[in-house]
Amino acid sequence: MSNNTPNEVQLKVKVFKILEIAYKNNGELTANIVRSKHPFTLTVTSSGTATLTGKAGNMTFNVSEETNSIGFDFKFASLQFFGSQNGQLRYSATFTIGFTSVSFRGIFDIEKFILECSGLVCIAARLMRERKNKIDAAIQGHTK
Repeated sequence: MSNNTPNEVQLKVKVFKILEIAYKNNGELTANIVRSKHPFTLTVTSSGTATLTGKAGNMTFNVSEETNSIGFDFKFASLQFFGSQNGQLRYSATFTIGFTSVSFRGIFDIEKFILECSGLVCIAARLMRERKNKIDAAIQGHTK
């Protein structure tokens, strides 16, 4: 990999940012696609058009700020996510940058991502989790 090509860690950060943008654009559909037990794909073109496709539906949204910030003559990204198990997704990613392709695989923790991201859906998810924990604690307090 040349000095002009972003490294795997930089590209993984972009993947997570693009998924956060998907949540900001259509949180309900994004959540349905990601939480389904079925594989889904995310593709991104050099113009910043991202498409998230799965059995639960598909959506197209703009991530041109993210693709521009990749720089390095970004051409295309294709990611395949494989069924959710225990809140984790396995994924395989390929980024085409200039005349080079960068591929990597990993595991994506959905719950951690949703609870740490900054969008409105993420804030609501954190509040719901806190509410559930408070209700559970109250119920346990009354049963003792």
